[in-house]
Amino acid sequence: MQEFFWKHDASIKSVFTVILLVLIMWIVSLQSQLTFVPATTPEATINDVCGDNCKKSIQEIVSESVATISASPKVVYINPKQSSPNQQKVTYIPLTGEFSTRLTEWSDVLKSEVYIDLAEYTGEPYIDWEATVRAVSGNIQVRLFDVTHTIAVGSSEIKSVSSTFTTISSGNISLWRGKNLYRVQVKSLDGSEVFFNSGKIKIVTK
Repeated sequence: MQEFFWKHDASIKSVFTVILLVLIMWIVSLQSQLTFVPATTPEATINDVCGDNCKKSIQEIVSESVATISASPKVVYINPKQSSPNQQKVTYIPLTGEFSTRLTEWSDVLKSEVYIDLAEYTGEPYIDWEATVRAVSGNIQVRLFDVTHTIAVGSSEIKSVSSTFTTISSGNISLWRGKNLYRVQVKSLDGSEVFFNSGKIKIVTK
């Protein structure tokens, strides 16, 4: 047997080589015939379990909810405005009675008389007065007169040189305690005609 293989060794190798090549070619041919089929993902299906009646019921519930929210009243909180304990109170006492004069001495405006009692006002009130006057071509001077005590009210004299009606103010003045009668007095500083139109006393308290 060994002698047989030794004599035919080349032939046997050739046969095996041919067989091996045939096997390789067959395998290659088999692989080329295989077709790659990509994996596919199954489509998800959604079943609509809510029919037309179901959808209609849902729509009605949503509509009712929206209407309820819209109809709900709005609550508005308002902080009450509190008055300040130090708030001032201002009182005006009118002094009426139109008047004109050319006299250079003090003339009484009798229609302007008023009674004032400081006991009716709390604390130490701030008091001033103002008058609306005009002078045709010169100077006009006005003041308050305390008829009860027959004295002029201190710091109440005010004057103007305006030829048209102008309101002038005295600044702070002092009145005596008790119920006293006051009136306006007017005079011309140069003898030209002057006019008193009206006035008022302002009393400020806390």
